[in-house]
Amino acid sequence: MSASIGCLLWACSTEKNAWLNRSFHNTTARYNGYFNANELMKEALNSYELGFKENYNELLPIFKYADEKDSKSLYPAMDTAIKKCATVINKHSMPEKKEGKYAKTEWCRWIDDNWFIIGKSKFHKREYEESIEMFEFVMDQYETKEISHKAKLWSAKCRIEMSDFTVAAKYLSQLAEEAEVAIEKAREEKLSFKTLKQKLAGSKKKKSRKGSKSKKSKNEEATTIEPFPVELSYEVYAASADLHIRRQEWQKAIENINLTIEQKPGRKLTTRLHFILAQLYQKTGNAELANESYTKVIKSNPDYEMTFYAKINRALSGGGDKSELKKELLSMAKDDKNIDYLDQIYYALGDLELKENNKEEGIAYLLKSAESNTSNVHQETKTYLRLANLYFEDKNYESAQAYYDSTARVVYKEHPEYDVIKAKNKSLTALIGHIQQVELQDSLQRIGKLSEYEQEQLVAKLIEELREEEERLREEALQQQIDAAMAQASSAGKGGKFWVFNPQLRSSGFADFKRKWGDRPLEDNWRRSDKATAMDGSFFGNDGGEKDSTDTNLPERYNPETYLQNIPKTPDDYKKSDELIIDALYGEGVIYKDELSDYPEAVKSFKSLVDRFPKSERTPAALYQLFRIGGISTAVKPQPFKDRLLRDFPNSDHAQLLLDPKFMEKRQKELDRLKDEYKQYYNEYKKGNYNLIITKANEVASDTTIGEYRCLYLYLKALSIGRISPPSVDPTAFENALSEVIKICKGSNVAAEAQKTMDLLRNQSTTENATEGKSTYIYDAAEAHFFVYVHDQTTGSINPIKMGISNFNVNSFSTKGLITSSNFLNSDHQVVMVRSFENKDDAMDYFVAFKVNKTSLKNYNSGENYFVISGKNYASLLIEKDDTAYKEFFDDNYLD
Repeated sequence: MSASIGCLLWACSTEKNAWLNRSFHNTTARYNGYFNANELMKEALNSYELGFKENYNELLPIFKYADEKDSKSLYPAMDTAIKKCATVINKHSMPEKKEGKYAKTEWCRWIDDNWFIIGKSKFHKREYEESIEMFEFVMDQYETKEISHKAKLWSAKCRIEMSDFTVAAKYLSQLAEEAEVAIEKAREEKLSFKTLKQKLAGSKKKKSRKGSKSKKSKNEEATTIEPFPVELSYEVYAASADLHIRRQEWQKAIENINLTIEQKPGRKLTTRLHFILAQLYQKTGNAELANESYTKVIKSNPDYEMTFYAKINRALSGGGDKSELKKELLSMAKDDKNIDYLDQIYYALGDLELKENNKEEGIAYLLKSAESNTSNVHQETKTYLRLANLYFEDKNYESAQAYYDSTARVVYKEHPEYDVIKAKNKSLTALIGHIQQVELQDSLQRIGKLSEYEQEQLVAKLIEELREEEERLREEALQQQIDAAMAQASSAGKGGKFWVFNPQLRSSGFADFKRKWGDRPLEDNWRRSDKATAMDGSFFGNDGGEKDSTDTNLPERYNPETYLQNIPKTPDDYKKSDELIIDALYGEGVIYKDELSDYPEAVKSFKSLVDRFPKSERTPAALYQLFRIGGISTAVKPQPFKDRLLRDFPNSDHAQLLLDPKFMEKRQKELDRLKDEYKQYYNEYKKGNYNLIITKANEVASDTTIGEYRCLYLYLKALSIGRISPPSVDPTAFENALSEVIKICKGSNVAAEAQKTMDLLRNQSTTENATEGKSTYIYDAAEAHFFVYVHDQTTGSINPIKMGISNFNVNSFSTKGLITSSNFLNSDHQVVMVRSFENKDDAMDYFVAFKVNKTSLKNYNSGENYFVISGKNYASLLIEKDDTAYKEFFDDNYLD
């Protein structure tokens, strides 16, 4: 007994290079460390690969490595593997102290494998720097061993993941040379892969079957260099292919994948590599080889999803027999298993038709692809973009805009054409807006020249045609749903299943519901857009208020007022309509010329402008644009437009630019001079020289040649007046000066700034008055506002005016979500209130629209019994119960 214990203790020693010691430590290091850790790692990686979701819309990766997020799931297994191997290394490394002549000596043959497992575990945890440290240690410590080649390969893999492609390429190049030698040697000896593995001297895997590696003398151990293992060749070529793919070196990637396949790495990996190879051939334009590779994938009988995408991509590759491919795709479209893939099948069919120049049939299939899509954003983007580009090529800009817009809504930012899609959509959206504006205003002007009776008849006919078209579309959609339901029911019946138990039928029904209604939560009243209970109307009105929507009266599109209210009636109306046409025509031309390079269409737009409106403000610019187009294309001759510009508009900037090519340069110098001069006067203002500022502003008040500086001087003058005559004493002079700026510079940034100053001044003034008891109301332009109509009850019921205002809101402000309510002001008056507007400016826009309406409100807007009011002032009004004081306040502070 004691002898056995002594023998065991003697064998545990790591400092004796005896057979018994080596046997003990080899066995323990192999099974306690390497084997258990390796099995644990394989199990974790297999589990991860089973859940790995391939993205067949992109080039498949060579290796299925976990990303930053998914790698977290591998941590427990990898940490356990590291711990097991580290324990084995600490207890079983022989000799324990690596120094002197034993610095690179290892008598335990499984220690190197344990180091290697630690490196791989850290790799899968994405701890690449620590992983490289392990592999580089193995390469150095065991440089004569077979495992040093594996360590170099995995060190290269780490560097690929870190994008250190230079060092990775160096390592893989060295390994590829050794692999080539090993493969050639195997060929020369005419050995199969298995035979070579058995005969290779020093193969520790073979000799480990007996629990230890080959028995060698110490001298042999020190001098023998184990050869490159030929079975590692395919991994080297696969890693090289991965490197070249990352560097987008497609041809080199193809070469290395073919080299990998030649080494017969196994059926599953070979099938995957054929798929990637086909994708690369497709990417490089080699249609026939892509077709061949996809066919090899299909014949390998992989999982259903890979088979499906191989068939789809084979059709898209451009190679093979087109008629056979069409038959295969049409057959796939009839298969119930492919109900969720119809968008891709129809896209592939459309692509085949387009390749054969059958554009009409191709577009028809693409439209079916778009209709069939339910959740595949990538395919949705692909289909919409293809349709958009086809319509764009045909200069069908309206259809192109619709599909670029659809593409822009779903495309991911990572898409290579993201910026181009967004830019084209922006340009075409603006273009179509201009085109539709011209068409609309021309139509309205034509209708405006008809009698009132003819206008009403025309609108009635338009509404009737609209109703008929909507009914036709509704019946058509219903019939399609019935046909689809019958087909699905028939399909379900063949399987002997009620729809509840048929997942394909349920999935299709859910997709139809989602297309119609969108994503809806499971809840009561799911069809209602507003499920909130109406709040008590004690403040806003005794009826609680009603939202001006299609529920209050006719739907907007069926209401004649929707169309009649926009018809021009007065000369001023026609002038405004013409201005809209002029701006739209010019906008069209600029987009055609500068953004689409469609010069013939640009010429049409600019010529239409100058012919229809020969004296407009835009005409000189349009003539100049026509002259420029004539210089860069054959769409028009430039000279006539140059002559006309110089003859009719000799003083315009564009005429001056034709006469003097340096005109813009001189203009810029003049602007710089004006800027410097203004800075000097602004400094004088800061010094308190207010009279100097007022004098200068008066000098330039009528000078329209200095552009924005005229308004800047006027505003500086107003501020100077405010300094000379403080508004706290008498605000009249300051307010008048600000009003002058707002009026003269309307629409400019300076006018907006002056308005802010005016608002602040009025707020301070009215707040002081309220504090002193001089007034009840306080001016606050930023506060939410209401519109109020005061109704005298002695004139009749309030309901007609309330209905008229509600209809006006539906027709003219349908997007505002306005709510109309009524309330008692006092015993003689009621109020109709419209709420709510974001601020004073928003409310005043409504006020002006109400005031100028000549149709539904013509019986109510001729008096002065309506105004806008802030929420707080409205509360005060209800307390005061008299609108006279507020009306005076409104006139002073809201009406210019």
